[in-house]
Order: sequence, then C-alpha cells, then structure tokens
Amino acid sequence: MAQVDEAKFSCQGCGKTYKWKPEFAGRKVKCKCGYVLTAPKEPPSAERADEPDLDALYDLAADGKAAAAAAPPMIRCPSCQSEMEVGSTECPTCGFNLKKGAKPRKQAVASGGAAIPGRPAVAAAGTAKASGGGGAGGLAAYSAFGAPKRGLQQEASRPDDKVLDLYVPLAVLIAGLIMHVIETNKFDKIMYPLGQAIQIVGVEFIVSMVLLAIGCLFVMRVAEVAFGSPGPAALKIAAIAVAPAALAKMVDYLLNDPFGIVGFFLAFGMFFALFNYLFDMDQGEIWILAGLTLVVQMWATTTLTVLLLGALGMPGMQQIVHGGKSNDDRMVANFVEIGRLKEGREWVEDNKGRCFADLTHDQSEEIVTAFLDAGAKSLQVIAPAGSVGSGLFVELPSSAKKRKACFDYWNAEAPKIKKGTVQDDGQKWLVIRFEFFTEPEL
Repeated sequence: MAQVDEAKFSCQGCGKTYKWKPEFAGRKVKCKCGYVLTAPKEPPSAERADEPDLDALYDLAADGKAAAAAAPPMIRCPSCQSEMEVGSTECPTCGFNLKKGAKPRKQAVASGGAAIPGRPAVAAAGTAKASGGGGAGGLAAYSAFGAPKRGLQQEASRPDDKVLDLYVPLAVLIAGLIMHVIETNKFDKIMYPLGQAIQIVGVEFIVSMVLLAIGCLFVMRVAEVAFGSPGPAALKIAAIAVAPAALAKMVDYLLNDPFGIVGFFLAFGMFFALFNYLFDMDQGEIWILAGLTLVVQMWATTTLTVLLLGALGMPGMQQIVHGGKSNDDRMVANFVEIGRLKEGREWVEDNKGRCFADLTHDQSEEIVTAFLDAGAKSLQVIAPAGSVGSGLFVELPSSAKKRKACFDYWNAEAPKIKKGTVQDDGQKWLVIRFEFFTEPEL
C-alpha cells in the first residue's frame, strides 16, 4: 500500500515521492520506474505536525543502532553475493570455498538427499518443512550437510563422474605402462628384450603400488586426507604414479641428462597436476602427495625392485634380469658429456708407447686404421691417465655396406686377440672393450 508523507505519497517500487492531488485520489497511477500503485484517497491528515519530531527521529536512530549491534556480523559470498557468517569458509547457498577460490567439483549424495558440506541441502530441508515440524525441519536441514569426508569413503556413483573416476585414469595408466615398457626396452642404461621388459615393469608396478598404499594410509591418518571411493582412488593413484615417472625417465635419456635433474622436476610437475585434476583436495594436501609419489617412483621403487630381482635371490626373479644389454649409445654420450674422449688416430699416433690394454702399439694402430678404411665415421678413445687405452668407440656409418664391413672386420679380428664378437643391432656406436675397461662414474 502507498505510504503518505504529508502532501506527498511515495512509490513502493523505487521510493520516488509525488505531490498528492485530488484528481489522483483512489486512482491507479504509474510511476516513471514502471511500478503501478494506488494514490491515497484522502490528503494527509490535518493533525500531523508541520515540523518533524526530531526527538522521535533520534530515538529511532538509537533503536536502529542497537538492532545493528545485536545482529551478527556477515560477509558476502564472492560468487553468489549471499550472506555468510564471519569465519566460515564455504557459502551455504552455492558451496563456494573461500580457501580454494572455487566451487566444489563433485557432490557425494547421501541417503535422504543429504549433500556434502558446501552444497545446498534443498531436498532435505524441503522434506523437513513439509513434515510440519519446525525444530525437526531445522535439524534435518542441518544434518543434510553430512559428516566431512575422511580417508577412503564410498560415494554414490553418478554418470558424470565416470570421466574422472574411470576413463581418464584408465587411459593414463595404460599409456604409462606402455611408455614404461618402451623406456625399459630402449631408453635406459641397461636395455632388455621386450618380454623381459614387460616382466620387469610388472614387478616395479607391484612394488610401487605397495609403497604408495603404505604412504597414502599414513597420510590419511596424519593429515586426514580424503581420497573418496576406494576403487576409483586406487585407479587414480596408479595412473598418477606410472605415467609421469616413465615419461620423465625417457626425457632424461633423450636430453642425455646423467643426473636426472630435468626428469626430477618434470615428474614432480606432472604428479602435482594430475593430483590436482583427478582429486578434490587442498593445495597443501596435493604438495604432500606429489612429493610422496616422487620419492617412491623416482628412487624407492627402483631400489627395491633391484633387491627383489637380484640380491634377495627369490625363486624365478633372477631369471628375469638375465639378458639385459648395456646401452652403449647412452654410455658413449655420457663419456662425451663429461669430456673423457680423445680422437682415436691422433691418440695412437702421438706416441709409440700408446696401445690398447695388452696389445702392442702396432696392433693398436692397425685396428684404428682398419676401422677407418672400412668406413667408420670416427674413432674415440677413453682418455687414460697413462699410455694404455681400455676402450675404443667406433662411430658407425649410416650405409649398410660400410656398417657390415666394420662388423665383419672386428668379428674376424677379435678371436685372434681373444676378444668377443659383436652384432649389428642398429646402434650408433660400436664399443670395443679391452681389459681394465670401466664405465664412467656419474
């Protein structure tokens, strides 16, 4: 109803005041804001004083201050502008989390329409209201938020969760296992045939899962980290653990990083990103889990796997590692990286006393000349402290005919000086190991 203020009346829509006129009495009029209201039938009452009662206004203001002081302080949600209590971290209307700066991605629905903290419990509150119980309705609305998530907690399955709970982690896990097999077969210091590489990867996977399970249980107890449903959580952790570690080791190999520094930081970044994407956790929890996974995958798993496959002598384990072959191309690259090589012909011809192991100078010079005549691109010698070389590195040509000539020469010459024969596996370098040969310490 319109409010009368002396000879004026105000619009209830926008508050704008208009002078009262007899022709407006009792009629519907339209304000400039578009609001339609009914003008008062009578002018302002004559008994009203011309001047306002300032004491009454002062009392009214005092009452307003008291009411404002009694009201609890409130803040507004940055997302939906609803009021929130000071000290709260989640908006009760839209679920916006002030600490995370975002709304929760998922909603674990409990029985009776209960929702996780931070989500509106409309169904539960509505049911309680319909039942007619005021106190019961308030209690139902409060209980609809449910208990906070802890550790491994079964959640209701929803179709839109399958992407993050099943499809993405499964694809990452399969890709990671394939990369790990390729890395063990082609991109490691010791290379293994495909069948043995698959077995080694299987053992490493089991070891890493056991270690991560122990670590995650510890984190759940100490830091109260919530992983969600056990099945999807285990699949996600397996995917996070395998793929980044395999990719990081391959990058280390391709960049010829002997200390693995690049792979270390690359793996940590991928662990952090995947935990952030696949789990709904605080940043602090993600840092802890990414660090734990880094230690397990880049150090502990490899160490324990070596013990299981070799030192412990478990039945059937030692047979898995037989057949591994030194990655000569990687070894030569490491020698080049630390500057341990000399040009072969220059080194031999520089001094008549220089030779390879127990061979004579003439025999050593003959070997160098024969490889160059066969078409070798270059010859490198491990720079010794004295005049005796322990290894000769032959850079093989790309021509199949010249490569065959190099291998044929050595396989015919090797038995004469009691050295082992070699075969062409497509390698870049042919490594001739003489006595006292040692690989570089990195």
